Amino acid sequence: MITNFNWSLLTSLNLFDVIPTCIVAILILVFMFVHIHKVFVIVSYLLMFIVYLVGLFLKLDALSSIAQLAIIIFSVACIMINISEFRNLLSNFSSAVLRRNAKSTEKKFDKKELYSSIENAVKSFSRTKTGALMVFQKSQPLNDGVNDNGIMVNAPLTAEMLETIFYKGTRLHDGAVIIKNDKIVSAAVMLVATQRPLSGKYGTRHRAAIGISERSDAVVVCVSEETGRVSLAYKGKLESVFIDRFLEEFTSLMDKE
Repeated sequence: MITNFNWSLLTSLNLFDVIPTCIVAILILVFMFVHIHKVFVIVSYLLMFIVYLVGLFLKLDALSSIAQLAIIIFSVACIMINISEFRNLLSNFSSAVLRRNAKSTEKKFDKKELYSSIENAVKSFSRTKTGALMVFQKSQPLNDGVNDNGIMVNAPLTAEMLETIFYKGTRLHDGAVIIKNDKIVSAAVMLVATQRPLSGKYGTRHRAAIGISERSDAVVVCVSEETGRVSLAYKGKLESVFIDRFLEEFTSLMDKE
């Protein structure tokens, strides 16, 4: 029986028409097996695909064309009816890619060395009573806590760069510096101050530090221009820290999920 089969039919098929249809049909079938779990639907679709292939091999153009049209309509209907599943698949895939990229980005810099540079800058600010406000962005966006995006910097994070920005003679020293990973993203950023009534004396920097920490998971470092006191804001709470414990406290907050 096999020896009498006309194998020349295979070479006469227009592969540019056949291959796309087969690929789409196979992908839809896989999706059905994984997500739909309805035997009648899967069997019906599989029969259309078989009829399409039989029509091609037997040169029944009308039959193969009808089956091909049915496959296309069925595929579109399947996608439309289960569009949420496709969106979830795309969303999960995108999230996985972003997480992988984020992890690879984190591995490119040495946290210990980076945090040491930040500690050196904070010690210098405290010693010289240089007012400073640094926002270390984590996973959440800062849009809700920002009034003015300031000036884009996009420079490596070093103690020298921070000291240059917050030097009183520069136009960038007012406002906050936004930092993400090992980059200074922007400077002279105006933040939304907290609207909560606070007991005690709080300056503009401290109220801005609390405000941005209420609206994100950022860690905020604030240095008082009057006293040189160093404070850390996180999740709406502002606490003063001794300079010799700054690195420990800062690292603990940055490592929190």
